[in-house]
Amino acid sequence: PGALLHDLMSYCRIPPAGNQVERHPYLVQPELIEYFQRNNIHVVAYSPLGSKGTDTSKPVLLADPALEKLASKYKKIKAQVLLNWSLAGGLGGIPKSVNEESLKENLGSFDFLL
Repeated sequence: PGALLHDLMSYCRIPPAGNQVERHPYLVQPELIEYFQRNNIHVVAYSPLGSKGTDTSKPVLLADPALEKLASKYKKIKAQVLLNWSLAGGLGGIPKSVNEESLKENLGSFDFLL
């Protein structure tokens, strides 16, 4: 796990209840997630739909053909599949959106299992 988190856990009297980390199928971070779970710290994924960043050489998660196949299989949009993936792993997810329609669509990620 991160050095700062390990340092915090060595002296804090009340451990953190949760922590936000970037997590999506292109950035799974299993050791970090396992550390949080071992220490009863709830993980909330930010950027669960992937992070575009400034590096244009990196693949874009929402353009992944495997994601398109899953969305088609479950008759869902790609964002719903990614949010469901995060939930299926026992994590929360915070997708960034200011679009009211997208916010409503995100609610459709709870009614199916991958």
